[in-house]
Amino acid sequence: SDQCRAMVSDTEDHDPATNAAAFKLFHTWIDARLSLGKLTVADATNLQPFAREKLAKMSVEHSVPLIPILIDVSLQTCLHQNKSRSRQVPEAVVEKHFWQMVTAVQTIYVAEATRYRSIYIINPRIYYSVVYV
Repeated sequence: SDQCRAMVSDTEDHDPATNAAAFKLFHTWIDARLSLGKLTVADATNLQPFAREKLAKMSVEHSVPLIPILIDVSLQTCLHQNKSRSRQVPEAVVEKHFWQMVTAVQTIYVAEATRYRSIYIINPRIYYSVVYV
């Protein structure tokens, strides 16, 4: 989604005024790739159910599996990684997204689990990934 934001506004910086156009491009790009039968990765946080719903509908329309990949890292790791980025976001935003991710993971397992072929969890602290099928 950051690349789409940069394409429509010349910057990857988050600006609410560009979100609608950026995500329209994002979903158009995904739909086009799926229409051609291409492997497609939707690289976005998708922290809100409505964001995942749009992707779920596209996977059904194109008869392709929907497989979330969840990166399970601590808040401390998120904050540390943010400090090493050239384009940092405010700590409050990192913290907000972290807690939204905690909620999203729970929702994916409880309310949305049946829509996914598999759910991948990547956790660098335990050096392996868990796959739920």
